[in-house]
Amino acid sequence: MRTHKQSKPIRLKAHRRPKGNMIALIGAIAAGLLIAILLFALSYTRLLGGSSEQKTAIEAAALAAAKDLGRIVIKDDHFGWVSLSDYAPTGPLTIAPDGYYQPVSSLNTILATIRLDMIMEKHVAAAVSNPASMQMWKDLAQADYDAASATRAKLVSVMQASMLPGGSPEAKDIQGNLVNPYQSAENAYKENGIRQSGGSAYVNGSLKLTLGCLQGGSETTVKAVTPETKAELNGKALQNGKYLSYTNYSYNGKDFVFTAAGSQIKLIDSKNFKQTLGIATEVPSIVMAEADQKFFDNGNSAKPARIVHTMACAQPACVQDPKPAPGM
Repeated sequence: MRTHKQSKPIRLKAHRRPKGNMIALIGAIAAGLLIAILLFALSYTRLLGGSSEQKTAIEAAALAAAKDLGRIVIKDDHFGWVSLSDYAPTGPLTIAPDGYYQPVSSLNTILATIRLDMIMEKHVAAAVSNPASMQMWKDLAQADYDAASATRAKLVSVMQASMLPGGSPEAKDIQGNLVNPYQSAENAYKENGIRQSGGSAYVNGSLKLTLGCLQGGSETTVKAVTPETKAELNGKALQNGKYLSYTNYSYNGKDFVFTAAGSQIKLIDSKNFKQTLGIATEVPSIVMAEADQKFFDNGNSAKPARIVHTMACAQPACVQDPKPAPGM
């Protein structure tokens, strides 16, 4: 009888399908890329946020300095109290020996008045056949013009000194308070803290204030002579019937350049800032504020990742003090 050997069962080896492994690998790579993108987006958002906040801070500094600049008043032997702005007779600093407060005249108002006097002298002299008595009118207008040059130089000197960290003891407002544009600007910068950058700090002492002019000029608060045909503009433009700053409205061989001081304090494009325009009688009133901010990565304040320099410019305002009647 034949016998058959019992055959051993054949075991098949199991093989993992590669599909599941690939899905896991792709998922891990995608997750890694997503995390990297999110981290980059967060870092970029912080960078943009920090840059925006730093821009806001330096703009606040420029506006604060410009505001203070318009508050400075000086005593002048010829014109009384003078400033970039007109002020009503309300300030204790301006009190006269008789106990009454004195008004403050802006430099622009003084120049516009002198120019008007010279134009009127010409037309009145022509109407009355130029009598000898008109010479006194002409001489007085010339004396005012010469005095305005000295007043302009004094005001600019005080304003320039006030831009420095220590300020100027001569820079006071109508209340008699010291005016320190630098300190006001630095305080404004620090109060507008930069929070979105993940860690930053103002570089102490980096704030710098510079006085300059505005290329192209801007509308002042001083109205030109009317009608315009009598204003002797020599082709120079007006804006809303008012003189433009840093435009030479020369008359009878004399320069008349009005400074930048509008109806309100405002920011100016720094591209139009010039320390000087080369005009002998210009008065720099545009404030450029500059400062440095150091930024840290991951809160590591021991080593700044970068230092960013920023700037902004602002123009002061001229408060209008309308008189109750012409000539008052």
